[in-house]
Amino acid sequence: MNTKAQEPVSTDDAPQSLQLADWWPVLLVVALFFLSFVSARMAWWPFSGMTWSQRSEFGESFGVLSALFNGLAFAGLIITVFIQARELRLQRHQLTLQRVELQAQRGEAKRLADAQEEQTILNSISAFIAAETYSNRNSSASPSQTMVQAYRFLEGHLQRDMERIQARVTSETAALALQGNAPIVRNSTPR
Repeated sequence: MNTKAQEPVSTDDAPQSLQLADWWPVLLVVALFFLSFVSARMAWWPFSGMTWSQRSEFGESFGVLSALFNGLAFAGLIITVFIQARELRLQRHQLTLQRVELQAQRGEAKRLADAQEEQTILNSISAFIAAETYSNRNSSASPSQTMVQAYRFLEGHLQRDMERIQARVTSETAALALQGNAPIVRNSTPR
């Protein structure tokens, strides 16, 4: 089974603790609200000598500022939508990484359970062979048919394991050779 190494999950996107510098928009809004409240309370004294039509003309002269603040509020809304879309994309990416990791863990758990089951069978057969060998030492009887079958099973199993290991080593060596990182492999068989 050739599995590609998974990229570790990054924690760079985790929310950081808020600092005073992060609160400046909130503080600005609170300050503007306070100033508008104070100016509304004090607004009557500069206009004490004006008629309502003069006051209306004076208020309409700030229409440009009103349009500016409306535009800024709308831009803030658009920026908020983009930030939320980015956060949603990051969250989806994190969920995808978690799903891939869970699938890998599930596959690994299945492989380990299969290996444990196989090891249990091999241990049982080894125990049987050991017991049979011990009983054959005490008597001059030849090995039973069951013992011969157990030996053959173990021999076949070990042969398959050796072939799997050799195939894996060969494929990993070939992969490293393609990457230009091939190790020097020396022939370990005696001459």
